Amino acid sequence: MLTIFSIPKPFKGHIGTIQRNGIYSWTLLRPRPEIILFGDEQGTGDLCKELKLRHVSDIKKNEYGTPLLNDIFEKIHRLASYNTLCFLNADIIMAGGLIPAAERAAKIKKRFLMSGERWDIYLTELLDYSNPKWEADLMDSVRKYGIRHGFRGVDYHVFPKGIFYDIPPFAVGRMYYDNWLIWRARSLGIPVINVTGIVTSIHQDHERTYESVGIMPFKGENSLRDGVEAKENLKLAGGNFDRIFNLLDSTHAMTEKAILLVIGAKYLKRRLEILRAQKPAAKLVVQLLSKILDILSMPAPVPQGAMNQYRKKFNIDLEYLLAEKKLIKVERSGRIYYKFNCLSDQDLLFLPRNSKKIIDLYRDSCLLKNKIKWAFKI
Repeated sequence: MLTIFSIPKPFKGHIGTIQRNGIYSWTLLRPRPEIILFGDEQGTGDLCKELKLRHVSDIKKNEYGTPLLNDIFEKIHRLASYNTLCFLNADIIMAGGLIPAAERAAKIKKRFLMSGERWDIYLTELLDYSNPKWEADLMDSVRKYGIRHGFRGVDYHVFPKGIFYDIPPFAVGRMYYDNWLIWRARSLGIPVINVTGIVTSIHQDHERTYESVGIMPFKGENSLRDGVEAKENLKLAGGNFDRIFNLLDSTHAMTEKAILLVIGAKYLKRRLEILRAQKPAAKLVVQLLSKILDILSMPAPVPQGAMNQYRKKFNIDLEYLLAEKKLIKVERSGRIYYKFNCLSDQDLLFLPRNSKKIIDLYRDSCLLKNKIKWAFKI
């Protein structure tokens, strides 16, 4: 059995709606897990009573009133009824596969950390969970309009009791601590299992500002992603990005039949990046090996017929996203960029490679090279 624990933000406005969607979906997992919500934010206690969840309101917070990760982890090890734990963000809908995957991992590995990529979709209303087709309808929407976030988005961690200790006092919901947990597991020699292929997690898009969760910005910085607390979290993680790991740092991948060691150019290249950060003297050797991997993993040319199909689908998806105001155009130095509406102009980053989703297509197919660059938060 599994204990899920989370630290919700206040149940107000859009954030309140999507958190309710997420947490309610957990109660429909079978066998039903134990669910413990931490914190005294508005609406948390009421939701626990309504859904018959456990509620722990007495938690430690930092000077800004944000819950501290080390206190939550210390408490969950004492309070959880089950040995296998799942730290899960409250805006995540779990559409299936989580509990069977956790049970499989626990049977095979005494120590492990399990996580996976997510799908991003924008929802504004409460889901009708009384509809027996709610999951099928949601997955249909995800296939049509969802975006695969990529390997940097880490929204759930499954692990047995006892593997995490001496956790820094990270501010929950303020960046970097979720990636640090992967680094911590790897540094302790604990297998990190990527379950993207068999566990479906759906992230409901939202603003990432203090004001969006009903909090006044600190020191004039409104962004949850790069505000004062995010900067302090980065310092607690080591002060640089050497310990900000992601799912490319997984050691294993779970399939329908087995848990396998991960092998592939993207994983090997990631290992080289870490080696270069840890051993600067090996920089030239690492660069040479990285170039060799780039050559070996270069995608095959896309046939003209397929290129036309991609262009057609690209235009359809682009028009939809612009019409829904999920994307906006940004012109810079004579070039056109697209970015998600919730990001600032400083947040223009390329999408990950090797995805069949049209939103991820640019770097893989190079169909629109030097004409359009996609921007996305990863």
